[in-house]
Amino acid sequence: MPRYKVCLAFAELADVALDEFAVAIITGMTGNASYPTPPVTVAQLGMLRSAFEDAAVAAAAQRGRAATAAKNLARDALVLALRKNAAYVELTCNNDLPTLLSSWFEAASHLET
Repeated sequence: MPRYKVCLAFAELADVALDEFAVAIITGMTGNASYPTPPVTVAQLGMLRSAFEDAAVAAAAQRGRAATAAKNLARDALVLALRKNAAYVELTCNNDLPTLLSSWFEAASHLET
């Protein structure tokens, strides 16, 4: 029986792509009955995404070290939250690929057990 895993490559996405990915995950998990209690709520994920977006805009406008550092901190917080929810999705989907994909996370691979 295959064992499905969530792809964690989102952590390596460029800033704009990471922001778009976070929006997709927020959309996929909003009201999704398969994932009623994620470790990072949809509302919290939305706040982290907004903070990252704001910090990225500020870093692009200011081009300073402090603004870039603030953007990187906001990015790290968003990636950590996405990783927590990815682990939750992987565990909660019970090896059901359609359920995993309903979260809008991508499947990395499957391992034969």
